[in-house]
Amino acid sequence: MWCDLDSSRLPPDLSLRQSTDSDLSFLRALYRTVRDPELALTQWSEAQKQAFSDSQFSLQDQHYRKNYPGALFLVIQFQSVPVGRVYLAKAADQLRLMDLAFLPHFRGRGWGSSVVRVVLDLADRERLETQLFVESSNPAYALYVHHGFLAEGLEGVYVRMRRPVPHALGNPSRSTDGDD
Repeated sequence: MWCDLDSSRLPPDLSLRQSTDSDLSFLRALYRTVRDPELALTQWSEAQKQAFSDSQFSLQDQHYRKNYPGALFLVIQFQSVPVGRVYLAKAADQLRLMDLAFLPHFRGRGWGSSVVRVVLDLADRERLETQLFVESSNPAYALYVHHGFLAEGLEGVYVRMRRPVPHALGNPSRSTDGDD
């Protein structure tokens, strides 16, 4: 692994581990939960929705693995049970937060904020800016703004956001309190 994530800032019983082939069914199901709101707007049968979601998951996975060699594909666990994923890629001067998602009944607990803090701690230690893309209607947009990400422009339906490297390591440009 190319990075050393300090998981000490994660809540108790929350952990990160490298995904394996045995996680594919979980990751596929998680992806489906992320797409469910838009699939609910279609007139498709359940079988059509599942086929579409499975196809999109496979295409996304292939895209990430082809375009981000060396990326980290991490599973987020609560009490050793998979509850989410976080995908990271590193370039020369940038850390890309490619994906962060939780199963629906594990959202809204502040865990996303904790994972973002761990990612930003790594970026700070390595003096990297952090970039991500998020739909403006995604509730995570506010989370990223809270952690110092700035909207830089639209690319299709996604907002490109960047969090610059803090000027002084002792004065990070993001929240370090536990109120989020």
